[in-house]
Amino acid sequence: MSVFNPFLGLHFSLFGMPEGTQAPGTRPTSTLIYSLVGGVRIGEARPGAAGAPYLSLFGGPSLAIGPGGVDLGAEAGVGVGYRWRWLDVSAGATVLHDPTREPEFRTWTNLGGVLRITLPP
Repeated sequence: MSVFNPFLGLHFSLFGMPEGTQAPGTRPTSTLIYSLVGGVRIGEARPGAAGAPYLSLFGGPSLAIGPGGVDLGAEAGVGVGYRWRWLDVSAGATVLHDPTREPEFRTWTNLGGVLRITLPP
């Protein structure tokens, strides 16, 4: 059994600048990012009832819809977690490149956590 498990997925992100952080006289803007990510999860493919830790590395192209129009960007990230048969708890970091924004705001770093429940078919 391999511990290198490839995956392919879609990520959706919506982010922007909170009220009060923009320059006077400007409106807050947001960007919607659609990413097609491929990656590898390093860990047990089917961890069973006891669960098992894993490391996930991923990246891919994205479509950014933002204040400067529509353009191609990129997403890359890393995550660590613990996975059981139906429950997955993880934390990770993602870097997003948004070419629709002004140069000083084009690269975003997100830190976050995920609680995922997988229902059997």
